[in-house]
Amino acid sequence: MNDERSIWQKVIESNEAWRSGRPEDVGGLFAPEVVMEGADGRVLANGRDAMVASYVEYCRQVKTLALAVRAHAVHVFGDTAVVTYTFEVTYEAGGQTSRESGAERLVLARRGGAWEAVWRLQTSTPAT
Repeated sequence: MNDERSIWQKVIESNEAWRSGRPEDVGGLFAPEVVMEGADGRVLANGRDAMVASYVEYCRQVKTLALAVRAHAVHVFGDTAVVTYTFEVTYEAGGQTSRESGAERLVLARRGGAWEAVWRLQTSTPAT
């Protein structure tokens, strides 16, 4: 399997983990020092444990009814890769059903033959 396909498969497996009620299993995607930034550049999670905890908390508060991953791209530059994809999600929280569309961007580094996300940015807006 080439790098692009193996990286994308790792992202798919991470999404399947939290979607199927195993948010703790997303940790395999992330490097120990991963940073998640908000659209405003503010750090939202710093480190793998904080990243996994954010998935656990999301799954505790929100019931995801549907997730559709749209266009995706994986670009590999030596030992660095950039993953982008768009998505639509329908979820229930606080007794209300909502729909959002958004984009995810990940920067991965190859270390010892394994790819790990070192940076993450997710943006979303309510669907119209």
